[in-house]
Amino acid sequence: MTEEENQLLMEHARAIAKILYKNAPVEELTSLGSLQAGFIAFSCSLLTKMQLP
Repeated sequence: MTEEENQLLMEHARAIAKILYKNAPVEELTSLGSLQAGFIAFSCSLLTKMQLP
């Protein structure tokens, strides 16, 4: 992966994290682990819906 691709992934991950944080239930905002679990679940769900070449 190039540095440019890595930077692009980080930018998108930050944007996704902000959206998930904004929409997370209050009880999930009590720990980093809860937020991380939500992000992982969302990422897995998204990847299963994508059609990769």
